[in-house]
Amino acid sequence: MKKRITLFCLLAFLCFIPNAIAQCTSATYGLFPANTFTPNCSGNYETITSQSYAGEYSNVNVIANKQYSFSSSVSTDYITITNATGTVVYASGTQPVIWDSGSTTGVIRYYLHSNASCGSEQVERSRYIRCADASNCVPPSNLAVSNITSNSCKMTWTAASPVPSSNYDIYIVTTNNAPNANSTPTLFSTTNLTTSLSLNVAAGTTYYYWIRSNCGATTGVWVSGGSFTTPPALICNGAIYGLYPNATFTPACTGSTEQIVADAYAGEYSNVNVLSNKQYTFTSSVSTDFITITNATGTAILASGLTPLTWLSGTTSGVIRYHLNTNSSCGTQSTNRVKSITCATISICNAPTQLFYDGLTSTTNNIAWVAPILAPSNGYIYCYSTVNDPFSANAITGTTTETYAELNNLSPNTTYYFWVKSNCGTTQTDWVSGGSFTTYPASGCNAPTQLFYDGLTSTTNNIAWVAPIPAPSNGYIYCYSTVNDPFSANAITGTTTETYAELNNLSPNTTYYFWVKSICGTTQTDWVSGSSFTTQMLTNESFSIKNLKLYPNPVKDILNLSFNNEITAVSIYNLLGKEVVTKSVNSNETSIDVAGLASGTYLVKVTSNNEVKTVKIIKE
Repeated sequence: MKKRITLFCLLAFLCFIPNAIAQCTSATYGLFPANTFTPNCSGNYETITSQSYAGEYSNVNVIANKQYSFSSSVSTDYITITNATGTVVYASGTQPVIWDSGSTTGVIRYYLHSNASCGSEQVERSRYIRCADASNCVPPSNLAVSNITSNSCKMTWTAASPVPSSNYDIYIVTTNNAPNANSTPTLFSTTNLTTSLSLNVAAGTTYYYWIRSNCGATTGVWVSGGSFTTPPALICNGAIYGLYPNATFTPACTGSTEQIVADAYAGEYSNVNVLSNKQYTFTSSVSTDFITITNATGTAILASGLTPLTWLSGTTSGVIRYHLNTNSSCGTQSTNRVKSITCATISICNAPTQLFYDGLTSTTNNIAWVAPILAPSNGYIYCYSTVNDPFSANAITGTTTETYAELNNLSPNTTYYFWVKSNCGTTQTDWVSGGSFTTYPASGCNAPTQLFYDGLTSTTNNIAWVAPIPAPSNGYIYCYSTVNDPFSANAITGTTTETYAELNNLSPNTTYYFWVKSICGTTQTDWVSGSSFTTQMLTNESFSIKNLKLYPNPVKDILNLSFNNEITAVSIYNLLGKEVVTKSVNSNETSIDVAGLASGTYLVKVTSNNEVKTVKIIKE
């Protein structure tokens, strides 16, 4: 049966607060006894008086390099030690108070009160003192903290020689404030033969600690162990019963279940040495137990769930932690159960997933995918073809150990299909299809597409188009005419670097034809026809553009509109002709929130009395 030494600090705040230093240097009943007491420093307690009051002080003659212990027969009495005039406090606290004299010699004062509020009481009690050689209590060494989890750790040290008669005192706090000779220990070892303790601690906290030998008559100096930090609380990554067994378990990986230990507790963890690319199954003999697998320091969760828990190690190798709890709420139980593990070699070859492409040009493309678990030992084979068949005669293949491949020397304006499969050495998966992509047209001068118009009135119209890829270096030439021929004598032309143009001074109730072509320096494309439109009939022009106000322009958030007649509707279009905002108004004024629109140029169509005007705005 294994031994467990677990010490809990249930009142965490009380455990880590040292005694306050009070200044009880008053003496309602004065000096008693009148003579100065000189201890014989034999290491035993000596009685100064058995008729002492709370609210008196005694004079004591001390010598250097001794440890003095001051006490009272009333357990709640409060003691203060000062210099001979009561002006400097050397030590204070609830009795007993321990003080190392250091270089101090001569008379000191030993004040006694009933409490830390310096209470007086005319009730007799005995007053004691003990003097011993402070150098006889050898301190421990090699302080260390290990097996740190989110709620526990193991503290160890090398025993002092000779072994202290009254064990060891431990002082552990969350601030780096060193204890002094009179500081009350926060923990005590249970036997002088024990040089390790399992402690209950808080998650995500830095602790500072000191240990000293307690030799009964004297105590040694505090020895600092430095600090340690517990990992944050994750999914049951604590272990109040610590590490068990101490040895790291290495599975044989034969595919058979191997027993780690038959007397495991829920609330412990074991160290397990794992290999990459293996399948591990962790089990407990209690069917409702909850298992958590972490990295070697307990700072990252690798897997968690009810027993049995299966985990693929992937690229992970080395030591991991195998935590066991009674449930997903991280319950603990000091009842024996069998903890086992199975390690098996993974023979299956898993295919890649989520194929996609990026960086498409007229002659190149990048294809990529997500690696399976486990990643294939020999990487991947990829394939692309203009025929939707990876086994076709013109299919091109390649290999890579990455999760992407660069495809070069593609034909412009051509549709390609692509596939990827895993290569696991002696086995391969089936091809996984990534669909298809079409390369861009060859670089050169490409014509615009998708010509359209919008904002038609009796005398104006806006024409627009979609830019080719690549866009022409010198913009576009647009043309409109009442004759369906861009080369006719009455054709009107203009140039722009935008993908739209405003046509003005048109004749009412007249049909116009329009065309656009790209300018690429010294070359131009052929004209691309946008078909035709017919302007509206001439009216009394009650809808004067001069009376329509849109502001601010450029606009960032809110576009305001006002007109001297009633506005019935407002629509906003992007330059592709897509309506992005529409609003019914029926008022002379309105506001439209355009904060959600992307920056760029938009066309605002305003309707009033069955007439329409279109105004261009800039969205910042």
